[in-house]
Amino acid sequence: MAQTSSTTGELQGGFRTEKDEVTALAQIQVMQQEIHSLKQSNNARLLEAASNKEQIEKLILEISTLREQNSTLNDTILNMKSEYTALQRRNNEHLKKIKEVFIQIKGSFIQVKGSFVQLMESFNKMEDHMENMEKTFTST
Repeated sequence: MAQTSSTTGELQGGFRTEKDEVTALAQIQVMQQEIHSLKQSNNARLLEAASNKEQIEKLILEISTLREQNSTLNDTILNMKSEYTALQRRNNEHLKKIKEVFIQIKGSFIQVKGSFVQLMESFNKMEDHMENMEKTFTST
């Protein structure tokens, strides 16, 4: 025979009344529904977390790819800067040589001018000489 508890009046191992048992079963069903709802909610969150994890992994791969591309672009930029500097150096050397050639050409023009001046002086002397000779021949 079941014994009663001295504090609650319940039967040990059972319910006091059938109504208590129905109430307890109803509460159990509500709790089971809540548990089921929580499981569904948890599963939805797990699926969302898995989707987020996939997106994060894709973003990590994309970031890695972008870093590699950035590194490649930085290398390209450094190479281009080096080439530009070398081209500037060569250009400056060429400009220096061109300037030297122009200076030589200017010097040559000055020499040619001097030669023309001498030639003109020679022509003038020759003309003077010819006039003197003409005067000499006509006066005799």
